[in-house]
Amino acid sequence: MEKLRDVFKNLSFKQIYSLAAVLRDMQPDKIDFLAQRFNTVARNFEETLTFVKELNLLTEVNGAWKIERSFQEMISVLDGSESKRDQFKGLIVEQLFNMPTAYNSRILSFMSKFSLRDGAFVFTPSIKENQAFSDVRNFLLELNVIKLVGGRYVMGNEYVELFISAKEKTTALTPAELKRLLQEKEELGRAAEDAILEYERKRLSQRQDLVSKIRHVGILDTKAGYDIASFTGIVNEHQIMIEVKAVPGSRYEFIWTHNEIETAKLNPGQYFLYLLPVLAKNRFNFNKLRIIRSPYAEIFEQKEKWNNKPLDYLITEASV
Repeated sequence: MEKLRDVFKNLSFKQIYSLAAVLRDMQPDKIDFLAQRFNTVARNFEETLTFVKELNLLTEVNGAWKIERSFQEMISVLDGSESKRDQFKGLIVEQLFNMPTAYNSRILSFMSKFSLRDGAFVFTPSIKENQAFSDVRNFLLELNVIKLVGGRYVMGNEYVELFISAKEKTTALTPAELKRLLQEKEELGRAAEDAILEYERKRLSQRQDLVSKIRHVGILDTKAGYDIASFTGIVNEHQIMIEVKAVPGSRYEFIWTHNEIETAKLNPGQYFLYLLPVLAKNRFNFNKLRIIRSPYAEIFEQKEKWNNKPLDYLITEASV
């Protein structure tokens, strides 16, 4: 347990960013040379190197280093700007939540203390808890995963889906925890659907006759296979089916149910996926809204664009 509590000791995002900047400007070489360059701009090289290795961003072979492709693509465009810095933070957060490491375990241990209050995940620690989690707390504050608001820590809503997904994959959930997480998922999904309803009403505002026919199908028929019935446009007014997915701000990842997939397959051209990135509580990034028409064909027939994997299997005893 003590070892787990020490994983973020002597580690900060500033050091990780400094290492990335050094790697960007160097050709693959010996670790010793990398250490020399890093130590001129930052401290705690061993802890920082171990971190990026554990997250599979960098590998070491025979004393030399090699950068993994996803890490290489990100650090190659680092230019000191806040936007690129934030994108880099997003990559680190995504790897932290998805890789089963000691860092991941420590984060989940801390974030499991958060509970749902007024639509947000919050944690008001005791003095003892504040001291016990100071290392991981400070690291997540630096990454903007959590914020200190009025004496309590608030999880950014754009990270709720990542947290839920990571916890479901790596941690045994009690019935109460599962109920709480499912409630949060449902609330987030409903908020995204409401936001898209308003988006569609504004999009078709020149045709109030069509606006009056937009329907929130998902709350009336849970087996419909989509959320909203709308129309293609103010001139071409064919009816369309919209399935709304609230996705993490850092990437387009979502659960697509069998019923939704079958509905999309049977209605090519009519079926649309609206992938809406989460910014914060009831706030979404419409600048990055991705609309996919005929998503069955794009996702399952253009495999170079999307990764997909089955999460569950229906098992039935064979007839004898």
